[in-house]
Amino acid sequence: MENYQAEALATLANAKTYEDFIDRTEFERDVFGFVVSAARLETHKKTLAYGKNLPKFATINPISTQNTTVLHAKLGIAGESGEIFDAVGKEEVKLECGDLLWYMAVLLNEYGLTFEEVMQANIEKLKNRYKSGKFTQKEALNR
Repeated sequence: MENYQAEALATLANAKTYEDFIDRTEFERDVFGFVVSAARLETHKKTLAYGKNLPKFATINPISTQNTTVLHAKLGIAGESGEIFDAVGKEEVKLECGDLLWYMAVLLNEYGLTFEEVMQANIEKLKNRYKSGKFTQKEALNR
């Protein structure tokens, strides 16, 4: 325990940024795992929503247990979120965010919501969270 505390104090003494407190290997492994999971969800989306990779003779209902459009949108959001990590440069980011917004619009439409309603609800949530009217690290951590 003493060794761990000594290491923690040494890290604290030498830290220059928040990044100094993150295990870089663990962070990269987590991001990689997220991107791989997102790609797998994208494959599931293509099978469930489009019937991709099904046998040619398949005449089954695509999804019987839930709303196909909602599941399609949720899987699309998950897949596109992973693709944003691979986006490099303004144009790629724009295209991936466009895909993400499209799936979000589909999901919101299924629930009878608009972007405006969602954004206003988020503003209200943040106003309640940050009483001073602006973001503070203290309030972000103590919510």
